[in-house]
Amino acid sequence: MILQLNHLQGKQAAASAQDVVSAVYSLREEGYLDDSQFANLRVHLDWVQYRQNFREVVAVTHCVNHRGETSPLMEIHVDA
Repeated sequence: MILQLNHLQGKQAAASAQDVVSAVYSLREEGYLDDSQFANLRVHLDWVQYRQNFREVVAVTHCVNHRGETSPLMEIHVDA
């Protein structure tokens, strides 16, 4: 799993990261996420200013390469 922080508030980002990592490991332990999915998982913790941006708090997507082909990587974007 790759964890990317796009957050300027250090303490809030650390707490959010800990919560998200715990949740992902729980999903793996409970069998909702298998080892290959875990290995190909990329999690982004973003801080989004809602005055200019509107999106779901959590979004799951599959990565697409430059040719438009779906890769095995899965991305989860979380508004922290």
